Amino acid sequence: MVGADLCNYKGHNYLVLVDYFSRYLEVAYMPDTTSETVVYKLKNVFARFGIPELLVTDNGPQFVSDRFHKFAKGWGFKHTTSSPHFPQSNGGSERAVEEAKKALSQDDPFLALLIYRSTPVSPTGASPAELALGRRLRTTLPTLPSNLNQQVYDRAKIAARDAERHGAQNLPELNPGQLVLQKLENDKEWRGPAVVKERCAPRSYIIQSGDRAYRRNRKHLKPYVDPPSMPSSPVATPEPTPMSVPLPPPPAVQPMEPDVTPPSPQPAAVPASPAPITTRSGRVVRRPARYPD
Repeated sequence: MVGADLCNYKGHNYLVLVDYFSRYLEVAYMPDTTSETVVYKLKNVFARFGIPELLVTDNGPQFVSDRFHKFAKGWGFKHTTSSPHFPQSNGGSERAVEEAKKALSQDDPFLALLIYRSTPVSPTGASPAELALGRRLRTTLPTLPSNLNQQVYDRAKIAARDAERHGAQNLPELNPGQLVLQKLENDKEWRGPAVVKERCAPRSYIIQSGDRAYRRNRKHLKPYVDPPSMPSSPVATPEPTPMSVPLPPPPAVQPMEPDVTPPSPQPAAVPASPAPITTRSGRVVRRPARYPD
């Protein structure tokens, strides 16, 4: 699988290609960015290294034109594009563009590319040239001639090591007819549901939302789960009305004797004391006790 992308550096356009397995990098100068020029440059690279089984690009007009479609069909390779709104799905090409710009920024870009191709990559443990060409490249650094001999590499072990160090986790695949929700990078909430129509590329799906179809990366989709149904409010059942039962007649009321309480004896009247005798000046005259009334 090979990734291709266009980059602009200091006003000049370049076509950058990278082999996903080996990380081998090719950079081609582009006098213009038309489909005709892109096809011409790709043919030049394919003539040296062979035709890839799969070519991954973005959705630029150069790669989705009818001219490019005929080129892919005529040369017998499958062409797929990254998911819209998710250029990271072509992350290999994005990283290759960064390496290409680093090389182009050097005084001798070709020597910088040679050093890159000869430097072992941590995930694979081998250099891009070793995995792509089966041998080391002779550089400006001194080396033994035996180090440049042809070597055989176990692709399965290298691919397993690469996958282990890559650390990416594949999300479960979606099935046609499955209901999903979608959320792009700038969306705050999940929208939907929509219906999955088909898988058009690795980790990329065509979904139907209303009367329109969209292509979305698997990262932007999640299975739709029906919200749990709320239990219906119980209907209040009226209490059963008790049957009318005749009440027993009230007991006969016995006539009560009048409560006659004899009047309490009234205390004897106390004779009123005679009014005191006073003088003209108001002094009370008190009689001596020896004079009776």
